[in-house]
Amino acid sequence: MKMFDRIYDKLKNMKYGYYIAYTVLFAITALISFRFFIFYGKSLIINGDALSQNYVSISYYGALLRDIFKGVLNGNFSIPMWDVNLGLGEDILTTLHYYGIGEPLMLLSALFPQSKGELAFTFIFICRLYLSGLFFYFFSFYKNNSRTGTLIGSFIYIFSGYVMLQVSKHLMIGVPVVFLPLILIGVEKIFKEKKPLIFVLSVAFAAMSNIYYLYSLIIFTVIYFVFRYFSDSREKSIGDFILLAIKFMLLGALALMISAVVILPVFRVMTSDARVGKGYIYDLLYPVRYYLNFIASYTNMQRQDRVIEMGFSVLSVIGAVLLCIKRKNNRFLFRAFILINIFALIPFCAYVFHGFSGIANRWVWAYAMLSGFIFASIYPELLQLGKKEKLIITAAGGVFLACPLLFSIYDT
Repeated sequence: MKMFDRIYDKLKNMKYGYYIAYTVLFAITALISFRFFIFYGKSLIINGDALSQNYVSISYYGALLRDIFKGVLNGNFSIPMWDVNLGLGEDILTTLHYYGIGEPLMLLSALFPQSKGELAFTFIFICRLYLSGLFFYFFSFYKNNSRTGTLIGSFIYIFSGYVMLQVSKHLMIGVPVVFLPLILIGVEKIFKEKKPLIFVLSVAFAAMSNIYYLYSLIIFTVIYFVFRYFSDSREKSIGDFILLAIKFMLLGALALMISAVVILPVFRVMTSDARVGKGYIYDLLYPVRYYLNFIASYTNMQRQDRVIEMGFSVLSVIGAVLLCIKRKNNRFLFRAFILINIFALIPFCAYVFHGFSGIANRWVWAYAMLSGFIFASIYPELLQLGKKEKLIITAAGGVFLACPLLFSIYDT
């Protein structure tokens, strides 16, 4: 760690040194992570939703964008809104919005011919990871975390098992991964500098990108706002809290008005979906197997039914254990960590985060970000551990590493 700090200290004296360090390390980590795909000449597209939905949508959208661009060059400024080839004839925006129409990164699909849709898929996937880590970097450093801890935390976030597997299965799951740190930067800007621009624009772009994930982003933004307010050292009162909450709601409403041209027609179609508010019957608790595998799932991607997928780095285990040891000095983070684990252990929370349309833990990107942020925040204390703390962390690490093996035996 200390050697890495010295190298990083030299880089930070260079212009754009932080970006160079992040970009180089990202490229190295991505090459290591995807080396087998490269070696065997395979794409990242998994047979399933990624192939039947995302790949097809990217190819279609890229072709549509190129046709619009060619039309503009020829003086035709009309934008197709209906396509008889979608089902028996469907509205393009409301049909394909979930798959990227309205999301800025999906515009990159126009750069690839329709026969190279798998390259467009891979390129957009890599861009999502890169930007997610970069925005995490901005947020964590803005929160006064060390640059080295922040850099490591960003990789814990974007190279977690959940983010890599789920985003490669469904590109649009990457939308909240990109926008969560950006929205939280906007929240911090309002608290510290009373500047709402980043918050308004990030919420507006998130809304245009995917209205389903906007819903879960709003939930976590509200939770962060409440935690942030009551952890602030300034004088607090109910009146001040209400006024500030109203300010955020008005700014959020402004962001939604900016994105209304996209989200209004999509929202109208969504509310007629048979799965929305269908009165799904959920259990009070998950099956026993879920809880037995929970610790194992923290560092391992379990593929069984009703097992949450996390697959976080072992470094996140170190950060979490050290946070519990140093909880008195990190009350804000410790409470957030307890709360997010409660979310993971109660089916009703998954039901709420999934838009009241069934139980699905598709919000684990928020857990991944918290894990990365915990490590970034706790990193300076990691360099000053006593013997007792090292022993506790080593023992806890052994438990987390042993659990996947033990419970895989149990499941057989």
